[in-house]
Amino acid sequence: MSDQKVETENPIVPTEELIKTKVEQEKEKYRSIPSGKFKSGRVWKENSHKFSNMTIQKPHRSSWEKKMSLKNHRGEIKKYEDRLKEEKKEKKLELVKRQKINEERRKENERKAEIVQTVKNKAKLKRIKKKMLRKVAAAKKSKNKKPN
Repeated sequence: MSDQKVETENPIVPTEELIKTKVEQEKEKYRSIPSGKFKSGRVWKENSHKFSNMTIQKPHRSSWEKKMSLKNHRGEIKKYEDRLKEEKKEKKLELVKRQKINEERRKENERKAEIVQTVKNKAKLKRIKKKMLRKVAAAKKSKNKKPN
Protein backbone atom coordinates (compact mmCIF):
# COMPACT_ATOMS: atom_id res chain seq x y z
CA MET A 1 0.00 0.00 0.00
CA SER A 2 2.82 2.34 0.55
CA ASP A 3 3.80 2.00 -3.11
CA GLN A 4 0.55 3.54 -4.29
CA LYS A 5 0.42 7.31 -4.55
CA VAL A 6 -2.78 8.91 -3.51
CA GLU A 7 -3.46 12.18 -5.27
CA THR A 8 -5.31 14.55 -3.06
CA GLU A 9 -5.32 18.28 -3.24
CA ASN A 10 -4.51 19.90 0.01
CA PRO A 11 -6.86 22.88 0.46
CA ILE A 12 -4.63 24.31 3.17
CA VAL A 13 -1.66 24.93 0.88
CA PRO A 14 -2.00 28.52 -0.40
CA THR A 15 -1.61 29.16 -4.07
CA GLU A 16 0.44 32.00 -5.48
CA GLU A 17 -2.65 34.04 -6.40
CA LEU A 18 -4.10 33.70 -2.93
CA ILE A 19 -0.84 34.91 -1.41
CA LYS A 20 -0.79 37.97 -3.71
CA THR A 21 -4.35 38.92 -2.88
CA LYS A 22 -3.67 38.57 0.85
CA VAL A 23 -0.58 40.76 0.52
CA GLU A 24 -2.60 43.34 -1.40
CA GLN A 25 -5.30 43.27 1.27
CA GLU A 26 -2.71 43.87 3.98
CA LYS A 27 -1.18 46.75 2.01
CA GLU A 28 -4.61 48.28 1.47
CA LYS A 29 -5.36 47.92 5.16
CA TYR A 30 -2.22 49.83 6.07
CA ARG A 31 -2.83 52.45 3.37
CA SER A 32 -6.30 53.14 4.71
CA ILE A 33 -5.09 53.70 8.28
CA PRO A 34 -4.08 57.32 8.77
CA SER A 35 -0.47 57.74 9.77
CA GLY A 36 -1.37 60.23 12.47
CA LYS A 37 -3.95 62.76 13.53
CA PHE A 38 -5.03 65.02 10.68
CA LYS A 39 -3.94 68.60 10.98
CA SER A 40 -7.43 69.78 10.08
CA GLY A 41 -8.97 67.59 12.77
CA ARG A 42 -11.22 65.84 10.28
CA VAL A 43 -10.72 62.27 11.39
CA TRP A 44 -13.56 60.96 9.23
CA LYS A 45 -11.77 61.80 5.99
CA GLU A 46 -10.27 58.93 4.04
CA ASN A 47 -6.85 58.97 2.47
CA SER A 48 -7.06 60.10 -1.12
CA HIS A 49 -5.73 57.88 -3.89
CA LYS A 50 -3.50 58.92 -6.73
CA PHE A 51 -5.31 60.22 -9.77
CA SER A 52 -3.47 57.75 -12.01
CA ASN A 53 -4.73 54.81 -9.94
CA MET A 54 -8.37 55.76 -10.30
CA THR A 55 -10.33 53.61 -12.72
CA ILE A 56 -11.60 55.39 -15.78
CA GLN A 57 -15.06 54.44 -16.94
CA LYS A 58 -15.57 54.41 -20.66
CA PRO A 59 -18.29 56.75 -21.88
CA HIS A 60 -21.57 55.20 -22.88
CA ARG A 61 -21.80 55.03 -26.65
CA SER A 62 -25.18 54.74 -28.25
CA SER A 63 -25.97 53.77 -31.80
CA TRP A 64 -26.75 56.23 -34.58
CA GLU A 65 -30.39 55.11 -34.72
CA LYS A 66 -30.84 55.80 -31.01
CA LYS A 67 -29.27 59.23 -31.38
CA MET A 68 -31.53 60.09 -34.29
CA SER A 69 -34.64 58.81 -32.51
CA LEU A 70 -33.76 60.92 -29.46
CA LYS A 71 -33.20 63.94 -31.69
CA ASN A 72 -36.57 63.43 -33.39
CA HIS A 73 -38.27 62.97 -30.02
CA ARG A 74 -36.74 66.21 -28.72
CA GLY A 75 -37.85 67.97 -31.91
CA GLU A 76 -41.43 66.77 -31.44
CA ILE A 77 -41.41 67.93 -27.82
CA LYS A 78 -40.06 71.33 -28.91
CA LYS A 79 -42.82 71.69 -31.51
CA TYR A 80 -45.44 70.77 -28.93
CA GLU A 81 -44.03 73.33 -26.46
CA ASP A 82 -44.00 76.02 -29.16
CA ARG A 83 -47.61 75.22 -30.06
CA LEU A 84 -48.65 75.46 -26.40
CA LYS A 85 -46.83 78.79 -26.01
CA GLU A 86 -48.49 80.14 -29.15
CA GLU A 87 -51.94 79.09 -27.92
CA LYS A 88 -51.28 80.73 -24.56
CA LYS A 89 -50.15 83.92 -26.31
CA GLU A 90 -53.26 83.97 -28.51
CA LYS A 91 -55.53 83.46 -25.49
CA LYS A 92 -53.85 86.35 -23.71
CA LEU A 93 -54.21 88.63 -26.75
CA GLU A 94 -57.87 87.64 -27.05
CA LEU A 95 -58.42 88.41 -23.36
CA VAL A 96 -56.79 91.84 -23.71
CA LYS A 97 -58.93 92.55 -26.77
CA ARG A 98 -62.13 91.60 -24.92
CA GLN A 99 -61.13 93.71 -21.92
CA LYS A 100 -60.56 96.71 -24.18
CA ILE A 101 -63.95 96.25 -25.86
CA ASN A 102 -65.68 95.88 -22.48
CA GLU A 103 -63.98 99.02 -21.17
CA GLU A 104 -65.10 101.01 -24.22
CA ARG A 105 -68.65 99.67 -23.84
CA ARG A 106 -68.65 100.58 -20.14
CA LYS A 107 -67.50 104.14 -20.89
CA GLU A 108 -70.10 104.50 -23.64
CA ASN A 109 -72.85 103.30 -21.29
CA GLU A 110 -71.67 105.79 -18.64
CA ARG A 111 -71.89 108.61 -21.17
CA LYS A 112 -75.39 107.54 -22.20
CA ALA A 113 -76.54 107.34 -18.58
CA GLU A 114 -75.14 110.74 -17.64
CA ILE A 115 -77.60 113.28 -16.39
CA VAL A 116 -76.65 116.59 -17.90
CA GLN A 117 -77.62 119.80 -16.25
CA THR A 118 -76.69 123.11 -17.77
CA VAL A 119 -75.24 125.68 -15.42
CA LYS A 120 -76.99 128.98 -16.07
CA ASN A 121 -75.48 130.86 -13.16
CA LYS A 122 -71.71 130.97 -13.83
CA ALA A 123 -71.04 132.17 -10.25
CA LYS A 124 -72.02 128.70 -9.02
CA LEU A 125 -69.00 127.24 -10.77
CA LYS A 126 -66.71 129.24 -8.50
CA ARG A 127 -68.47 128.00 -5.38
CA ILE A 128 -68.44 124.28 -6.13
CA LYS A 129 -65.66 122.01 -4.92
CA LYS A 130 -62.72 121.02 -7.07
CA LYS A 131 -63.94 117.42 -7.46
CA MET A 132 -67.25 118.58 -8.88
CA LEU A 133 -65.45 121.06 -11.11
CA ARG A 134 -63.34 118.26 -12.56
CA LYS A 135 -66.48 116.30 -13.37
CA VAL A 136 -67.96 119.33 -15.10
CA ALA A 137 -64.76 119.78 -17.10
CA ALA A 138 -64.74 116.08 -18.05
CA ALA A 139 -68.33 116.32 -19.21
CA LYS A 140 -67.44 119.30 -21.39
CA LYS A 141 -64.52 117.46 -22.95
CA SER A 142 -66.56 114.35 -23.71
CA LYS A 143 -69.33 116.44 -25.27
CA ASN A 144 -66.88 118.31 -27.47
CA LYS A 145 -65.24 115.09 -28.62
CA LYS A 146 -66.33 114.06 -32.10
CA PRO A 147 -66.95 110.35 -32.71
CA ASN A 148 -64.92 108.73 -35.51
